[in-house]
Amino acid sequence: MIQLTQRGLNFTGAEQDLDALRSEFDRRNCLVLENFLHPDVVSLLVPMIHTATFRPEHHDHVGSELKMEPNVALHLLSFLTNDLKLFDLIQKITSCGPVGCFQGRVYKLIPDPAHILDWHNDFNEPGRLIAMSLNLSTAPFRGGVLQIREARGGRIVSEVANTGFGNAVIFRISRDLEHQVTQIQGEAPRISFAGWFRSDPDIHTCWRNAHS
Repeated sequence: MIQLTQRGLNFTGAEQDLDALRSEFDRRNCLVLENFLHPDVVSLLVPMIHTATFRPEHHDHVGSELKMEPNVALHLLSFLTNDLKLFDLIQKITSCGPVGCFQGRVYKLIPDPAHILDWHNDFNEPGRLIAMSLNLSTAPFRGGVLQIREARGGRIVSEVANTGFGNAVIFRISRDLEHQVTQIQGEAPRISFAGWFRSDPDIHTCWRNAHS
């Protein structure tokens, strides 16, 4: 198990477990990390997310979302995911280059035709190595499926409906691949902490920028 606790990353596995995770990631271009957030962290985050403020955010040629304004929940998630042990595991599982930091945001997708993150490849900004989406939805939602396809031909190679609170999905960023999040159905929103393991900046620079 790979799990973020209040004291840092906890990995209860052996080298052969990493081999299995690496094989699955290579085969599917993504990997689900179940129970990635420890229950104690979940209990801290839930009330803060319920009272958070979300503002409309539009991404050209991709879609729209509701983005959470910076607060204690975002700072906690950013602190926990910027863990050198986590960076090392991500590099071993995905064979990506050295990770300098993780940068992410908390966003909400609601049942609205505009709230779809259409096909894109995340290469609009340099330094992104591996993407991660962490489910923070307290109510079961329908739709909101992560789909990954080949850029040429459009063949879908993976689909993930990440509905478990605290579960994370890591997935490959490549010019040969595109991904999207399908439209939400029903009434419950999809809330995620999503971002990228990046080659730069390093952790210290990232924190200085975040608090400047």
